[in-house]
Amino acid sequence: MSTLLQYLQAPYVVGARGPDAYDCWGQVREVRHLLCGKSLLPLYPAANCRNPREITRCWREGTAPMRPCGPEHGAIASVFRGKLCIHVAVVLAVPEGLRVLETNEGTGARIMRVDEFERLYLRVEYHND
Repeated sequence: MSTLLQYLQAPYVVGARGPDAYDCWGQVREVRHLLCGKSLLPLYPAANCRNPREITRCWREGTAPMRPCGPEHGAIASVFRGKLCIHVAVVLAVPEGLRVLETNEGTGARIMRVDEFERLYLRVEYHND
């Protein structure tokens, strides 16, 4: 059984899709499916932090059937630099309220309040299905 702690302890590895390590897409993909009960998103093996154009292409394809929303349980939090999607995270409802779970090369996995996450990045959009 997957738990939030499992994702917080997993190391960040570029291109990793789990279960022992994740990059941001791998973590979002699996957490939404196993912890939020959402459909499993495509694998997109070429989408990683070293290829923002590919992340953006995959993000467009993966979120096309979704609706834009605010922060809510299971939503993808997408970070943009200009027109490029450069990072994704997932919003989770925990007993303390809404939190954003992310993993990246600089910090590894971490969870924070939505306002803390939004302060870190210039532009964040949310999508959910």
